Amino acid sequence: MRLLQDVILQHVPHKHKVTNQGWIWFNAPCCAHRGHKADTRMRGNLKLAGDHTAGYHCFNCGCKWRFTGDHVSDQLQEWLTWLGVDSEQISQIKLDLLKHNMSGPTPDETSHIRLPRARITPVNLPEQAVSMHMLREAGFHSNQFDQACAYVTHRGRYVSEHFDFYWSDHERHDLQHRVILPFWDGDHIVGWSARWCGTPPTGKPKYWNSQIPTGYLFNQNVLHKQRKFQLVCEGPFDALACDGVAVMGSHMSEYQIHTLMQHDVQPIILPDRTARNQDLIDQALTFGWAVSFPDWEADVKDAADACKKYGVIYTITSALAARSTNPIEIGIKRKMFRG
Repeated sequence: MRLLQDVILQHVPHKHKVTNQGWIWFNAPCCAHRGHKADTRMRGNLKLAGDHTAGYHCFNCGCKWRFTGDHVSDQLQEWLTWLGVDSEQISQIKLDLLKHNMSGPTPDETSHIRLPRARITPVNLPEQAVSMHMLREAGFHSNQFDQACAYVTHRGRYVSEHFDFYWSDHERHDLQHRVILPFWDGDHIVGWSARWCGTPPTGKPKYWNSQIPTGYLFNQNVLHKQRKFQLVCEGPFDALACDGVAVMGSHMSEYQIHTLMQHDVQPIILPDRTARNQDLIDQALTFGWAVSFPDWEADVKDAADACKKYGVIYTITSALAARSTNPIEIGIKRKMFRG
């Protein structure tokens, strides 16, 4: 029953850790209520399984419960209260569970308590930012602009031809040395990221971002397309290369997870091929989502590289074909990543 899992995820502390086995560790909320000192060592262990069952064990005070989908135990209800879930939400969980058990599975098992939609407001692009396509059409040239054009071309034909990058000659944040990627939400620009053209000098950040809207997924307009699967990448160029979405990092926020869950798609995590920062894989294991390990050559480190080398059709089809939800298979294949 996804309702319970969603409510728990809304209240799990921001400071937590997800293990390779899918356990979520955080400071246990139960200890202070059971005659023990408040936990500060992340002794609370929570597991949310792909079949919507769940379990919890505290290695500090011994509190534990298991949810198998049939009823909310007194211990679970008490623990939810300690976690900060209000009585109205708990009552709604119990009512929906009763209805579910009486009627059996329904066509709309995704009708559950939802996070409020994060407020996303339009923003302006940086000073003097202009569409690179328009500048090329006008015959504009400068050393910095030509370098920006060369960089976009270097990222691959599909990426350069299917996304309207922007450029500014303003010196603030070294914008004249960057390409600007607008963050679209429908027809509105709600943020942006300025990527250095190539390898930045020492002390200069590769990306300079506006304030990223809470829960925003780069290229999230594709979620409204009619499709069964949705590739989820780390970086924006990877998302553009495979018509996917990007979390703009190696870890999804609760709101980003919620955004994916609210669309009728099956997420497939397509991580960068590196041994570092594998949080996305851990999160996929937690939610029972697929992870893809395509059989790409060793010099291909992500979807953007694959699109440039193999083309967009092969990149997408190979990613779909290589998906797996088997925790053992995922655990073995993730160890092949290097660097």
